[in-house]
Amino acid sequence: MEDNVFKTLGVASFDEKIFICYNPAQNKSPNFRMDYSTDGKIFNKYTDECTIEGLSSSEAILGTSSFNSIKTGDIYQLLYLSEKAGHKYLNMATSTDFCHWKGSKRLFPITEAAISVPFFKHKDQSVVFFGGTSLNVGLSEDNERWNIKKVDLPASKFHYTMGSVKETPEGIVMTYFREEEHEGHNHYSIWIVNLDPLDPTLVKWKTEKAYWQAPQEWTGKPIKPVGIIEYGGTYYSYWEMEQKGVFCVVHTPVEEYVISGSPLPHATLIRFLNNPIITPSSNLWESKQVFNAAAVYHGEKVHLLYRAIGDHDTSVLGYATSSNGVNVDSRFSTPAYVPKEEFEHPNYDIPIKTSPFVSGGGGYGGIEDPRITKIDDKFYLTYVAYNGKSEPRVALTYISTKDFENQKWENWAKSVLISPPGVVDKNACILSEKIDGKYVIFHRIYPDILIDFVDDLDFDGKSAWLSGEFRIHPRPNFWDSKKVGIGPPPIKTKDGWLAIYQAVGFDHGVYKIGAMLLDLKDPTKVLYRSSRPILEPAAHYENSGFKPGVVYPCGAVVIDEKLIVYYGASDTYIAAAMANVNEFLDALKFDNSPHLDSIGTEDLSNFNVKAN
Repeated sequence: MEDNVFKTLGVASFDEKIFICYNPAQNKSPNFRMDYSTDGKIFNKYTDECTIEGLSSSEAILGTSSFNSIKTGDIYQLLYLSEKAGHKYLNMATSTDFCHWKGSKRLFPITEAAISVPFFKHKDQSVVFFGGTSLNVGLSEDNERWNIKKVDLPASKFHYTMGSVKETPEGIVMTYFREEEHEGHNHYSIWIVNLDPLDPTLVKWKTEKAYWQAPQEWTGKPIKPVGIIEYGGTYYSYWEMEQKGVFCVVHTPVEEYVISGSPLPHATLIRFLNNPIITPSSNLWESKQVFNAAAVYHGEKVHLLYRAIGDHDTSVLGYATSSNGVNVDSRFSTPAYVPKEEFEHPNYDIPIKTSPFVSGGGGYGGIEDPRITKIDDKFYLTYVAYNGKSEPRVALTYISTKDFENQKWENWAKSVLISPPGVVDKNACILSEKIDGKYVIFHRIYPDILIDFVDDLDFDGKSAWLSGEFRIHPRPNFWDSKKVGIGPPPIKTKDGWLAIYQAVGFDHGVYKIGAMLLDLKDPTKVLYRSSRPILEPAAHYENSGFKPGVVYPCGAVVIDEKLIVYYGASDTYIAAAMANVNEFLDALKFDNSPHLDSIGTEDLSNFNVKAN
């Protein structure tokens, strides 16, 4: 029913039900319709005979919008917009049955949705809240003359639309939509403020960051907010997409943070106190830089394969181990992997700075930015192969578990290229489990994370290239707006595949770290994604090396419920940051940007309702 045309008028919640009012396609009567739900997603027919006294034609109904209702005792109150002669006005009507509205009265000219609070008055004045270029409060003693005041928030370029308002012992809790334009597209987010009941223009508490951000798949689509309701202590937001249907987002409960006045949870990593854990040494091959370490937990210790650059300005891989994940127990004095194939042998005839594809971490090229995954009885190593003159490409090799345990580095299999020629492709890793019988490979072609499903890992290095079948994009107006790249191989958790990734945003050149949860059965689906970085360059060792302002993850492990992420700091050192994995996942799920899925409907023939 994607071609069906309708107009959603508003949502409300009373009497243990959620109601949605709408004007169906080809409406020939002056009535509008209403459906109800007990879970916010599955809607059933309530009535198609809702009326507003004085609106006697379908044209009049079509000229109404932005319905917001409250219940005070046995009386329902409706605030809505009507249009006449090109001008919009705020109107108020009442009802005893929530269907037939009488006594409609024009309040004042306005173009925005308005809402009031049951039983709430300010100094014996009626109060309505509405948006626009600011959040506003309308005050009146007689519902005739209105005094309009702005809520005390910093001036901004955003557009605000009311969501919901509720009086609590802690204050007046308001949710609202914030709309902003970025690169020709409208981007929506939801925010929350707690207003002082003694002066509803004063803010007692507010979310410092967005409570919720619209998912990336909405970018560029004709979608607009319908409203927000609170139901059973949970917020539900509703959205209409032109000729597509209505979407519902079920949000994470937030009441305890409003009550305590504390910031909303945010997934974050804590730096190891004794960072960096590995620094350049006197060995000629790692005398300048050590960074971007692949990591795997095996045999009760963490194995690190890290990128190193020394006196010859060639990237090779060093090897170190740690029994607790942060203190290095052993470190080899010779490389674990060096360039062997023509496509990764540096070209010393071309000066580094004049090479057509300068290596991101410096040097003439070689073996760069490794990731490692154990599958069955092999360790698979993916890395960037760069010869100093051709485009950097993704290469793959492997070693048996036995040879890996015994550090028989001479037994690495012959490396092959797996990304197509003529394309800069980096940041590759392999998922540790097959999905639907296929291996999953992540990689990056600017500016996206790419995902491929392949039947086997026996690439011939000649024709069977990664194609980038699926993509995860940067997000407009976010910290990761310019480019994104996968970090370590995603880690399987109870909530999904935990994917740590690196990204660059508006502050070009500054690399930060974020996190996503991917669906266990379909890792192309982003379930949750951090709205802020989980780590960004702030420590001195992250801002004083070869490339200041860089934290770049290539390895991660979980040991005894402790998540440890290994990252390159300013392309010169190896550092570690950590978190309790369960607490981290809970915070990430709170700080979410969910992927939306379709849900079923019952007796809803006029439009589709979808939800996450």
